[in-house]
Amino acid sequence: MPSFLEIMATTLFALAIIHTFSVPVFARLANKGGAHAGLWHLLSEVEAVFGVWACVLLTFVWIRWERYYEQRGYSPMVNLDIFSIASFTNGILIMTLYFLGMTSIWVLVALYVQEGNGMTALQSGTFGIPAALLSAWAANWAGRRVMQYGRKIVIAGLSLGIAGMLLSVVVVFLAEAGYVSVWWLMASLSLVGLAQGSVISPNQALTLAEVPLDYAGSSGAIMQTGQRIGTSVGIAVITAAVFATLTVTSWSMAVAIGFGTIALVIFLALLIAVKDQRQRTKAGITLHA
Repeated sequence: MPSFLEIMATTLFALAIIHTFSVPVFARLANKGGAHAGLWHLLSEVEAVFGVWACVLLTFVWIRWERYYEQRGYSPMVNLDIFSIASFTNGILIMTLYFLGMTSIWVLVALYVQEGNGMTALQSGTFGIPAALLSAWAANWAGRRVMQYGRKIVIAGLSLGIAGMLLSVVVVFLAEAGYVSVWWLMASLSLVGLAQGSVISPNQALTLAEVPLDYAGSSGAIMQTGQRIGTSVGIAVITAAVFATLTVTSWSMAVAIGFGTIALVIFLALLIAVKDQRQRTKAGITLHA
C-alpha cells in the first residue's frame, strides 16, 4: 500500500510532466497576444515549469517532515500549530501582500522619471527623500502607540498607501497633459512614506504578539521569508506588467497601470487587516505594553 507521501509525490510528478508537454500550447497562446499573454509566456518557460513544481513538492515534503519530526518527540524547526493563531496568519498575509506591492514603487518611479522624463539618477533619487523622512517619523510615532491602537494603525497606514498610489496616478496624467510638474510626485509619494512607517513595524509587533516565546524566533523568520517572497514576486510581476503595457502605450499610462496594480495589492492587504481587527474586537483581545 503506497504511503500518502508517495501518492502526493507521484501526483505532483505527473502534473509536472503534463505541464512540460503543454509548453508548446502555452507558447502558441502567448504568441497570439491578448490580456493573458504574459501569463501564457510565463507558463511556457521551462525554468518556470520545473521551478513551480519543485517549490510545491519541496514545500509539501518540508511540512510532512516537520510533522513527522514533531511526532517523534523532537522540537521542529517551525511549529506548524502557530498558523492556527489568527493574528499570526493574518499578519503574515498582510506583510507578504504589502511587500509584494510596495517594494515595486521606487523601481517604477526611477524608471518613469529617468526613461520617461529624461531625468538623471540623482534627480530620481530625490523623489524619495520626503517619503524616507516621513517614514522614519511615522515609524517612531506608530511604535509608541501600537499597543494602544493595535491593528487600527496598520489599517490607517495601508489606507494612506492606497491614497498615495491613486494620487500618484493623477499626478502622472496631469504631468503628461502639462498641467503640473512631475515633481509633484514627491507630495503624493510622501503618503507612501507615512504608510511605510505605519505598517511594517506595527504589523510585526502585532503578528508576533500572541506567538509563544519558544517559537518567536522561527515565527519571525517565517514573516521575513514572506517579505522576501513578496518582494521578489512583486518586482518581477509588476515591472513585467509595466513593460508589457509600454509596448502599446506611453510611459505615463504604463506607470499608471503599475501604480494601480500596487494599489490593488495593498487593498487586498487592507481587507485582511480589517478582518483581523474584527476578529480581535469579537474575541475581546487587548494589548498591553
